Amino acid sequence: MNTTSGGWHGRIFECTEADWNKAIDRGLKAYFLTCQHIGKEMARRGEGRIINITSIVGRLGPGGAVPWAAARGGVDSMTAGFAQAFGEYGVHCKALARGATDQRDLNHGYLKPGLAERLRKLPFGRLGTVQDLVGPAIFLASAESDWVTGSVLYADGGYTVVAAFDDEYRAAEVPYRGPQAPIARPGRPAARCATVPRRGRSPPPRTSSCAAVWRGRS
Repeated sequence: MNTTSGGWHGRIFECTEADWNKAIDRGLKAYFLTCQHIGKEMARRGEGRIINITSIVGRLGPGGAVPWAAARGGVDSMTAGFAQAFGEYGVHCKALARGATDQRDLNHGYLKPGLAERLRKLPFGRLGTVQDLVGPAIFLASAESDWVTGSVLYADGGYTVVAAFDDEYRAAEVPYRGPQAPIARPGRPAARCATVPRRGRSPPPRTSSCAAVWRGRS
């Protein structure tokens, strides 16, 4: 697991050359040197898995974190490059991108308006936790991901895809209590039923509306 911390966040005209160098040295150069060194040892053994911890900023490119976004975007691209270079030796290189988290040392001290906006954009309405990253990390480190290399796995609660979700189409009520869509079968009229059971469950009462839905299900 390859990771560093210490990015830069702020207004773009306040960013100094020193800020840029620090972000790139910590967030990109350190990754390169670590991958190169550890990859060499893994190549001698003929196997190994490197997991670079990256961030959604590498894909989103936020204006409030330009140096850090450049560093993390570089990690994403470098992961693909190392995957190609190391693959001949049987070594995997993958990346795990985290999103906004509730860890105080990682959330950059969100102000209330900023936190509210983040939560509004997260489909599950909460920040991530360290535990949310454990399962994806285990998957990338296990034999279950043997056919995965050079890829970035996003464990961000759906934040990176939120730009495609217009406010006007958000849920009107949670949980959903609207009418169930009718189920149509070839050659038969659509039947309405309040509950369509899954396989293995007892059939519903055989009313005229539900019996048509249940017949033929195995």
